[in-house]
Amino acid sequence: MDQERKQVLEMVRDGKLSVDEAQKILDAMNEGDERMRSAASPRRSPRFLRIRVKDEDGSKVNLNIPLSLAKVMMRFVPGDVMGALSDQNMDLDTILEAVREGAEGKLIHVKEEDGDEVEISVE
Repeated sequence: MDQERKQVLEMVRDGKLSVDEAQKILDAMNEGDERMRSAASPRRSPRFLRIRVKDEDGSKVNLNIPLSLAKVMMRFVPGDVMGALSDQNMDLDTILEAVREGAEGKLIHVKEEDGDEVEISVE
């Protein structure tokens, strides 16, 4: 989870998040950590919503969002990622609802003829 905390701090540094927004996210991450430690489960539950977008020009976007923060973090998904999802008629709210109901693994994988590719998974 240290990588996710680093990403939040980098977003503050880059001006994408205010200090107050970052604090709320970090607090939620801490609460999620505590809940995960306290819940003893023989089966490891999914912890991340992973969104991968690859453009025909070779540019890539890789987002790893803790499930405990997925709803909050959707406000910060880059516009080009949201555009790519929208172009494929994918609604992140619907995807998150499926995850809350227990969906796991690769949920969506779209590869277009022009080379654009979108993949969403729960791991």
